[in-house]
Amino acid sequence: MTERHGAHDATDGDAESSGLSERAKVGLALAAFGVVVPGVLDFFLTRAGAPGLGVIVWTVGFGSAVVALWYVVLRPLDIGAETEG
Repeated sequence: MTERHGAHDATDGDAESSGLSERAKVGLALAAFGVVVPGVLDFFLTRAGAPGLGVIVWTVGFGSAVVALWYVVLRPLDIGAETEG
């Protein structure tokens, strides 16, 4: 494991120099996309006179974003207890 002495070392040229890993960036994009797009679609469908369809679109879109966020960001994390042996 490497040791980092500062939050932003001058020699850091890797992807983590911005403070976020690629997985975190993808997770943030998925979260934003999964909330904004279904919400906007729900708004326009409701204004167009199809509130039931808007609710379905929002539920499926938001639910898909939650599943995608779990699959990309949370599933690969190793949060289990370490065993001694």
